[in-house]
Formats: sequence, C-alpha cells, structure tokens
Amino acid sequence: VRQEPVEQTLFPDEQPPVGDSPADAPEMKLLGTLRVDGTDGRFPYLRCTELVAYLTFHRNGVEADTLMEALWPEEPPDNRRLNRHTSATRSVLGTEPDGTPYLPYISGGLYRISPHIRNDLERFTNLIREADRADGDEQASHLRDDLERVEGAPFAGAGNGYIWAHTDGIVTHTIVAVDNAAHRLAEHALDNNDPDEVTWAARKGLLATGACEACYRYLMRAAAAEGNQVAFEATYRELLAVTDADQGPDATTYLDPETIDLYEQESRGRRRQVG
Repeated sequence: VRQEPVEQTLFPDEQPPVGDSPADAPEMKLLGTLRVDGTDGRFPYLRCTELVAYLTFHRNGVEADTLMEALWPEEPPDNRRLNRHTSATRSVLGTEPDGTPYLPYISGGLYRISPHIRNDLERFTNLIREADRADGDEQASHLRDDLERVEGAPFAGAGNGYIWAHTDGIVTHTIVAVDNAAHRLAEHALDNNDPDEVTWAARKGLLATGACEACYRYLMRAAAAEGNQVAFEATYRELLAVTDADQGPDATTYLDPETIDLYEQESRGRRRQVG
C-alpha cells in the first residue's frame, strides 16, 4: 500500500488554521518516552499510543489498510483488531468541549485525528521557525524554550514498534533537529560567556543523540571557560568511553581533529601554569 509522502505531512510550512486548542487537549509526546499526556485513563493496548502518533503525522487521513500496515507490518490485515484499537483510543482520548471525539469516527473511508491533538515535535518545529525569524537573545530564548521540551532520546520506548517512523526518516529528522538547536544555543551562550547555558544546551543535545562529539566539545569549552580542569578532563574521558563503546579500542583515533586540538591546547595551558 502506497503511503502518503512524509514530506507532505511532516510539519508543512503552511498548516491550516485550527483555532485555539482546548487547554486540556491531549498531546502526543515524542521527544523522550513515547506517551500521550492529558488523558483521563490509560490505553489498554500498546499500539494505541502508536496509532495516535501515526495519525499526527498524517493529517490528511489514511485508509484502514495503510494504518494496519503501519501498526502491524508483515502481519495480515485484521479489521477487528484495528476496530478494537481505534475504539479504545477514542474512549481514552475523550472529546472536545463541543462533544466531538478527538479521534473521530471514520469518514470517507479515512482515519483522521483531531487537529487539536498535536505532537510535541510539531510544536518543537514551530519554535525553530520562530527562532529562525529572530536573532540574538530573542533567538536564544526560542531555542531554550524549544529544548526544554526534550526529555530524552526521541521515540524512547518504541520497542519493536514505530517502524514507519524509522523508514520514513522521522526519527533521524528529530535527532538532527534537536542536535542542531542545541549547537545553536550552545554557540550563542559561548559568545556571551555563559558556560552554564553552554553546558545545559550541550546536555540536551546529548539526550537526543547519545554521542554527539560537537556537544562534548561544547562541554569541554564550558569547563575550560570556568577554569574547571576536573570537569574538562572528566568530559573528555566520558567522550572517550562513549567513542570506545561505539567504535572499539583506541578511541582517540576516531576523534575529530578539532577535539584533539582542543584537548591538547588546554593540556598545554595547564602544563604552562604548573611550570
């Protein structure tokens, strides 16, 4: 079954206006452990959360076969199973103030979710756009507000589900977007002599990526700016351990020359001070 191209549904530049969403509308969380916040109950089936996530990326609606293929790949279609999941999801999500279900009943052969149910990655992307239109401290403020949303590795707890999020490039897109935002904020903080903010931003980047060498360099620069040699050395050793776990022994051979130069410059500075 041909699925709708992600490029048409993954945070389009111009989204149709939906009006103000109810203050207590549920929200799909992707920037950390997968869950739906703002519901009165818990989903009885594991795939209910994935159903919500998938539909927030396919606002134009999907047919039953497409939805089943996404949620249960390589398994034969089972309409009764899909009906159980959609019914349970609809019940837990509840209704808008006017009584309309957040997960409407199928219409025109398509499954859709209410435009008032957003995922946090959509909100993240909107804030990035605001940052792109700003500069200086205002841009940094938008980036910080954005990174506040990052709770952990994107799509954490997916298990063997969310295959579509990987094959459609959504997971990679998310990791790169968070990492870029972290770099931009860390760079601004460095320019403004704010090592605490540099550290905070870099750690947010590492939450998403797990092993971003540029983030470790920001941490090292922040430690050096504070004259904290213990933190500088500990950060470098942490980077070596992460690289060793990923690449194998002799981690330093895999490091970027910029990282090696930074470490050696700081080491020479310490030796001069001791001498």
